Amino acid sequence: MEGTTRTTVATTSLEKDLLVWHWNCNGFTNKRAVWLQHLQQITRRLDVIMIQETHSEERPKIPGYRLNDSPPSKRETSKGKGRGVCTFIRKGITFIEHELLGRSAIEHCAVEIITGKKKESTYLVNAISNPALRPAEIQGTTPQGKQTSRALDALVVCSDLHRPNREWGIP
Repeated sequence: MEGTTRTTVATTSLEKDLLVWHWNCNGFTNKRAVWLQHLQQITRRLDVIMIQETHSEERPKIPGYRLNDSPPSKRETSKGKGRGVCTFIRKGITFIEHELLGRSAIEHCAVEIITGKKKESTYLVNAISNPALRPAEIQGTTPQGKQTSRALDALVVCSDLHRPNREWGIP
């Protein structure tokens, strides 16, 4: 994928099905305690948690997970512009952080989860845009067509672009 990458190596790679949850929380800080209580009740621990609309300048934390995020800047949050997205990866899973869109109107974070053999990966993209953005500001920002070091094994895109966009597969 184009742009910067940073590898985070863990002691084990994932050898089973990847369990991913997506949540558009509309404010993470006030809901964190209830969310953590809910996570403790789940039979199988989630491998990846993709959260949108954190509305927080501070980096969220969940015990037992490492964070890949794109928090809204102070400038963006002052008038409700910034939303914030983050992806939590369970500790013990190897992943690589990718920068897909560079400086874009779409807040996003992208990770490559190394599953099983080193040649197999699952790419996860978490993206959101402000509903006030004009359609022209979103066009041409798709992750499709970005080059990777190898062919995609699997791609999961969680997005909330607030309007139809064929490039992102939203009719």
